[in-house]
Amino acid sequence: MQTDIDRIVKWSDDWQLKFNEDKCKFMFFKNKTINEIELSMNNLPIPQTKVEKDLGIYLTDDLKWTHQTTQAANKANAVLGQLKQAFKCWSLNTFKQLYVSFVRPHLEYAAAAWSPYTKRDSKILEQVQRREDWE
Repeated sequence: MQTDIDRIVKWSDDWQLKFNEDKCKFMFFKNKTINEIELSMNNLPIPQTKVEKDLGIYLTDDLKWTHQTTQAANKANAVLGQLKQAFKCWSLNTFKQLYVSFVRPHLEYAAAAWSPYTKRDSKILEQVQRREDWE
């Protein structure tokens, strides 16, 4: 793997495209423990990460979506709480419009990619939808 990184660095130097080494990280997608591997770019170590956010979706090294589901539910709950503070009194129709406009997009963002397929992940999202304190 280090030779591949060295080739990419050489290519980028040839084309005068510089990498920002401070933003470079690597992740192993695995379901078992892998011994620590040290990689470097321009003689600077590249840190290993277990969770990384890309285009608003959290990827984990075990390729499970629980972290993404939890983050989406937390964001939706936060928006729901802000709506509750901003609107002291609302009708069911008003709530539906606010929910569809401001809360649901956080629960559905890129759902085609990370669709919750475990019962645990589905329950996390359903808890937001079933909150009893919205009235």
